[in-house]
Amino acid sequence: MSNLPRPVSWILRTTLILVIIFVAYNLFKDRNTVKIDQSSAPSSEEIIKKVDADLKSERNGVFSGSGPYQVTGEVSIVTVDGKKLLKFSDNFSSSAGPDLQVYLSKNDSANGLGEFISLNALKNLQGAQVYSVPDDVDNYASVIIWCRGFNVAFGSADLN
Repeated sequence: MSNLPRPVSWILRTTLILVIIFVAYNLFKDRNTVKIDQSSAPSSEEIIKKVDADLKSERNGVFSGSGPYQVTGEVSIVTVDGKKLLKFSDNFSSSAGPDLQVYLSKNDSANGLGEFISLNALKNLQGAQVYSVPDDVDNYASVIIWCRGFNVAFGSADLN
């Protein structure tokens, strides 16, 4: 840019700065998603003990990756002490990515994200974990591991 006339150089630098600010803002802004409070969710260990004690799951699904991303394992919706919870199995595993989120979508996995709610950031890339879900969880068709940093689904599981 040093060989360009001063006004052109200034315009290019200003444009570059504005583009960087725009990208940074869109990567880190809160995206007007409904978030479910996870503070009252029991620990994964508590749920696993109760599930192992013959707790029946209401709906189940199996994760599959999307494109180059790998997401594997099972997911189920269970009721513990009157609260509905989303439980990932011990064999759950996800590719790493920036700002991975757990979403419930009203669409099945073949039809994209659609209308969704955010349960929380993904707690761990591997292993059992539990998230609180709303009482009207029957209105949701799939669980999606969404990367907000890349704005892409890493994987999903249809709930049956």
